[in-house]
Amino acid sequence: MTPPDHYFSSDPNSEYAIKIIRTISRNRPYEFLTAPGVFSANKVDTGTSVLLKKVSIPEQGKILDLGCGIGVVGIVISNEQHNLKTHFIDINSRATELTLKNIKKYKLRNTSVFTGDYMKVLEENKFLYDAIYFNPPIRLGKKTYLPHIRKAAEFLTTGGVMQIVIKKKLGAESAYNSLYADLDEEKYTMKILGKNSGYWVFEIRKLE
Repeated sequence: MTPPDHYFSSDPNSEYAIKIIRTISRNRPYEFLTAPGVFSANKVDTGTSVLLKKVSIPEQGKILDLGCGIGVVGIVISNEQHNLKTHFIDINSRATELTLKNIKKYKLRNTSVFTGDYMKVLEENKFLYDAIYFNPPIRLGKKTYLPHIRKAAEFLTTGGVMQIVIKKKLGAESAYNSLYADLDEEKYTMKILGKNSGYWVFEIRKLE
């Protein structure tokens, strides 16, 4: 029997049946192509919506939608601030294929999409980002996603920020406390940006 797909599967086996989902984000209407076997397969999740309400957006530079799914966060931000160079990374090949379709739909330029393990892609390319946005794969557990957060923060520019959303019931407070306890205060600061709809959004800023 074929095991069920997860959005963090690298190559989903479920039927590739594309459909459209709709949402309003940052006061603009959006339509995204999605399909089974990816994150936001049926709707834009609440965590993503909350993150997009709270994010700070640089006026220029390079940003990363980490674990991008179908590309919602990076596309909404890029559509608002056209001067940015936006990168998207996801392990799920179907998700990145849909991200490319959604980028084309909104005629966005200065974008790059990468498929593969988050950390391997970051290590191989050595890009530095002015902002990284991350709705982590909570179902993989803290032993997996907390190291992802710590490592990804190393790929920030000086003054760059990583903004993360986690559901309170799925461990937002303990995740925040764990990250804060391990923080190198000579290199980073950390704060809570907001709490909304049962989610926490917090930020890690690189000082040097």
